[in-house]
This record gives sequence, structure tokens and C-alpha cells, in this order.
Amino acid sequence: MSLIEAAFSLASTSTSLSLRLCRNSTKRIGDIEDGIEIDTIHKNKKKKHQSLLRRFKTKTGLFVTDITSTEWCEKQKELYLVYGKPKASEAMKAGSARHALLEQEVITKVDIIIRSAEEHWALKMINFIHGTNQLFLDGLTRELPLIGFANDVCVVGVIDELRLKTGTVTLVETKTRSQNNLPSEPQQRNGRLQLMCYKYLWDKLLAHPFPTQHFIQLFSLNPDYLLSQEIRELAIQAGAPIQT
Repeated sequence: MSLIEAAFSLASTSTSLSLRLCRNSTKRIGDIEDGIEIDTIHKNKKKKHQSLLRRFKTKTGLFVTDITSTEWCEKQKELYLVYGKPKASEAMKAGSARHALLEQEVITKVDIIIRSAEEHWALKMINFIHGTNQLFLDGLTRELPLIGFANDVCVVGVIDELRLKTGTVTLVETKTRSQNNLPSEPQQRNGRLQLMCYKYLWDKLLAHPFPTQHFIQLFSLNPDYLLSQEIRELAIQAGAPIQT
């Protein structure tokens, strides 16, 4: 995937359902449907003993917000992963609206149809290239996607804002409040942790080559996958004329 090298020069094996016949001491199970059912039960039991990272994040990577929400409350994060997040509150909706407004001030969005995991990750990397170009040219970019590794775990984040002035990059995290007062110390600590994660990923991208082969193998990607014409045109606009 030549786009990976283009992107970062700027700055588990897939599973399939096993169809097998199961035996025990008293009965032979010959129906394929029965074999699938028992095999699925065994897999579900095994899955419950796996880490939350392996159970829920093998296709997406670990989000920076996964780290910060775990620091805030481990059990709450576990329940969100297992049962899904609750309905967004008014404060959460206001925060999302504020972020969208700030993004619109410096970024023009276009709708792209994504056909595969390869194109999903390709768009993230193209947006990273566009964002870093904007940072170097204008001194400011927002909603910059970031992909990196920590102890061989893929970590993904979106930096609210980066500012470049006199050779120094400043990371900015925007937080909205439902009340007109300063956040508590635990909330401030959680915000600092989020910025620390972003800085770690940013510094590592600048200091070390991106582990392309490890990334491809981790998400079972095809490095020769031909990207759609729309995505290739976006890559050209970003200064990365690639095909895969």
C-alpha cells in the first residue's frame, strides 16, 4: 500500500467459521447446522475470556478515547463496549455541534463511498496528508486523524487542533461544558491524558518510520488493492499520486 509510505513520509489474522463434525462418547453430531451451533458456543465461551481489546478492537484499532474513558471509569467503558453507548445527552450533542462548527471554519468536507477496509484506512491517511499540508502552509489545522503504535497496539485518534508557530507545534483539545465553571481536577487530568496520547503518537511518527508491514498484517489488508477513482483523485490533490 504505497499510500502508507506517502502519508507518513510527511511527518490479526481474519477469522472464519469452522464447519466441523463434533463427537462425544454417546452421540455423533452429523448435521452441519448442529456443528455450527456447538462450534459457535465454544467460540463465544472462548471470546469471553479474551481481552476487551481483542474482542472489540481488532478491526478498528484502539482509540485514544478508549484510553481516556478507561482512565475515567473502567467498568463504564466495559459496559459501553459490551452493551453499546447510551443515547447522546444534550451536552454531548452541543459538544459535537461545536466541534463540527470549528471544523467547518478551516475544512471543506466531501462525501466519499467506502467499499473496503483498505479504502477506510486510505481516507484516514489522505486526510492526514491534507491536514499536515494545511498545518505547514497555514499554521493551523483541525480534526487531524492520527494513526500510530504503542507497544505493537495500533492507536487511532483525532486531534482537535494543531497550531504551528516559529517551528513549534501546539496541540489543542476543545472541551465543552454544560455549566459555566472550570472542570474538576479529575476532568482536567483526563484531558491532559488525551493530549499526552496525541503527543506520544505525533512524536513517534516524526522520530520513527511507520511500521507498514505490521499495520497491513494487523488488519489483514491487501497492499495491492486498487483504490477507487474518487480516492485516487483526493490523494493527487494531497500531493500523493498513488494507486494502492
